Amino acid sequence: MLCHMLKSISTRVLILSAILIPSTAGVVLSDPAAMDILRRAITTQDHLSFEGVRKVVLYSQGQPQSSVLQRVSHQPVRRQRIETIHPSSQAGRLAVCDGTTMWQYYPDQNRCVRHSLPNANELNRRREASLARIQANLQVRLARRERMLGRPVNVIAITSPDGSMVRQCWIDAENLMELRVDRYVTGNGLASKTYFNSIRFNPRLRSSLFTFTPPNGVLLERVSDTLPRMLLNEAQQRAGFNAVVPRYIPSGYEFRTDEVGVTGSTEQSTLWMVFGNGLENFSIFQSRQPFQHPHRRSDEIFRWQAGGFHFTLIGSVTQQEVDKIRRSMPVP
Repeated sequence: MLCHMLKSISTRVLILSAILIPSTAGVVLSDPAAMDILRRAITTQDHLSFEGVRKVVLYSQGQPQSSVLQRVSHQPVRRQRIETIHPSSQAGRLAVCDGTTMWQYYPDQNRCVRHSLPNANELNRRREASLARIQANLQVRLARRERMLGRPVNVIAITSPDGSMVRQCWIDAENLMELRVDRYVTGNGLASKTYFNSIRFNPRLRSSLFTFTPPNGVLLERVSDTLPRMLLNEAQQRAGFNAVVPRYIPSGYEFRTDEVGVTGSTEQSTLWMVFGNGLENFSIFQSRQPFQHPHRRSDEIFRWQAGGFHFTLIGSVTQQEVDKIRRSMPVP
């Protein structure tokens, strides 16, 4: 949920009679019933039709820092509109997706951002890759059953190998929709809480809700989510230098060596390395020149220089974890 529902790729989980997940903390057994609920929720989400109001609360050090209230409309397939209605300083902000392109509009900044989204085949490939990481790195279990908004829900808890919470999802038992999602940051507790205050399924929605034309005079930015990814060796050859890969990464995460990106010209190449656990990711950018990269509001940004390179880490990672990552990097 949050903005990352539109920008990042959801994962899909296969039902297995039992899944043994290797980890540094031993062997973890995932609950097949919980895996099945999560799998069906993810495979169903693109095909749901609903309208509701939700609240997004961002946390730092376990304390709420800011919140927004949004009106959310969704129709198959991958068509979505999110409009901010509170606070007043952000009212009117939009995120509109027609299935192939997402627009973000910030009237208070007179700015629009156009995102090119991956096609269906690429989307499915990324989901399958994320699925494999969940199976390899995380434990999924059915924590409890309760009611939310008068509807029965299954509460799914997802933890890392060291037992720390990664995510909790309140999934509607009938429509398999996530009515609430709590995200956690390793070593820092709750990062965000997103939940619906009201929701209607199968409403009549105007098709015009899912189209957007930038107003005249706005500043237009373009972002592509279709950057080619490649194996680490190929990316290093294109960039013209070797990646500095940390020896330490947080519990449950792994370096996605088959999905390394290269941006910029030959003279100013940037290596884009992604580390993930199947649900959450953080990126390390390495270049010989300083650079800027789009990021989510909830992301932390850390920059440093070492060994003749500029490094930028973007993601929901604590300062303590970043310090461990930095110290473990074999900078020449």
